[in-house]
Amino acid sequence: MDDLDGRKALIKALRLKKGRILDVGMGDCGCISFFLAKRGFNVVGIDYSTNAVHDSKKDAEKTKFKGSFEARLANAENLPFEDKEFDAVSAYHSMHHMENLESVVFEMFRVCKTGGFILISDLHEKGRKAYEHEDDKGEFLRKLEKLLSKYTNSIRKIKTKHNMIFICKKARTGCKGKGVSMVLPKDQLTNMILKKAYELYEKSGCKPGHDIDNWMQAERIIKRKILKMKEV
Repeated sequence: MDDLDGRKALIKALRLKKGRILDVGMGDCGCISFFLAKRGFNVVGIDYSTNAVHDSKKDAEKTKFKGSFEARLANAENLPFEDKEFDAVSAYHSMHHMENLESVVFEMFRVCKTGGFILISDLHEKGRKAYEHEDDKGEFLRKLEKLLSKYTNSIRKIKTKHNMIFICKKARTGCKGKGVSMVLPKDQLTNMILKKAYELYEKSGCKPGHDIDNWMQAERIIKRKILKMKEV
């Protein structure tokens, strides 16, 4: 089913004329990715499915873009991008497929530039019926909106024929003045810090076993910082 009205509404909500956009869960057709790239945006589309990435790359070879399009295999719960890398981050009909919704939303805000936009479009009750999805009485959208409200005070909603679009602006002060990372569960935050620290340590050229004293010292420092955070 072609939802042209929904895509046009997403473009209008974007409020950008140009820029770099990440499309989370682009699918095998790359619908929104292509739609944006044709209008001059530089788009990176990611999907966890190798088939989706392969098909999107093949279709892109036969398509002319005013901007650019790149398809990448990636997990939305752990995006392979630096902080504040994109002018906007979108997810079109993909969020209801995500297993860990909170991790995905966190990652979307993390890679979005300060003052940029996170745009999420997903099916409302009439849309779910049209696409032959199970009727959840609006439960998923309520859950999504509640989660987004943890990360920003600026949420606008646009209702189209099939979709509810959430337009979220990433505030300059982070999440309600606290910083985005503090809304994560402590165990998840701890794991993310340790993972990042290990990546940075590997990049330095020293690896556990080769420079074990330095690694153990770094690990002790990280654990002390985490313990202090848990006391807050």
